[in-house]
Amino acid sequence: MTETGYTNTIKPVRDWSQRIWRLMFTQQVEIARGRVEGAQPVAITGTLTTTGAVTDILIFPGSTVKDPSVAPAGGVQMTIVSTSAQDSAAGTGIRTLRFNYLDADLNPQSEIVTMNGTTPVLTVATNVRWVGDLHGLTFGSVKQAAGDITVTNSGTRYKFLDAGARGTRSTAFRVPAGKRLVIHSFFAGSSSGSAAAKAQVSLVASVLANLDGSVDRFEDVGLLFRQGTIELQDNTTALADGAIAAFPAGAIIAFRVTADKAATVAAGFYGWIEDVD
Repeated sequence: MTETGYTNTIKPVRDWSQRIWRLMFTQQVEIARGRVEGAQPVAITGTLTTTGAVTDILIFPGSTVKDPSVAPAGGVQMTIVSTSAQDSAAGTGIRTLRFNYLDADLNPQSEIVTMNGTTPVLTVATNVRWVGDLHGLTFGSVKQAAGDITVTNSGTRYKFLDAGARGTRSTAFRVPAGKRLVIHSFFAGSSSGSAAAKAQVSLVASVLANLDGSVDRFEDVGLLFRQGTIELQDNTTALADGAIAAFPAGAIIAFRVTADKAATVAAGFYGWIEDVD
């Protein structure tokens, strides 16, 4: 005990804002520990290295697009292929990978795909509506992707895992059915060596709230709108102050960047998904 009668580890709150923050922090810890039924933590991070100026493009390796590719409501079968023969069952790169996706009903699913190098492999699933994270499951001697791995359907690219990586590094996320996404913090950073590039990183989503309480939704056509923006110049900024935003089931959330010259940009968020009441 201290002379004030309180321990040094837990002190009384000074005001309601601090009390709310403490309750939020406690909830985040309990969710991370798996102690909150129906809730699980979510961490999304992505990177992009540009070779010059870009305007409003999604943050993931090799990105050139403003909005994500969205599969038809009934879902499709995906094709997975590498630019290297070494991403194969006996190769030095990724041998098998975990393919996470949302099905036609936006329920989370996954399957294990055995790579076959430059020969395309079809997913078992034929009802893929959203492609989530990909990551290597078993590896050869180099312990990373030997080539660029793409997920496509009828020429449309839905996901990209770049050579030298072990998993996708995309900021795009879609909320599963029956869930709500709560973002409690996000970050963005930009570096450009001696060039001092100016970067504008925006949190974007497929939902827009109106003053009358209604919500306009655009995920089925893959259109994303700005929710907030951070200005950067060879620095990193993080915003962490309890629950920052919440998004409904089916919503798509991502980050975009505008930069005036070549730069390496990273962005992401931390939060959780919880059962809808």
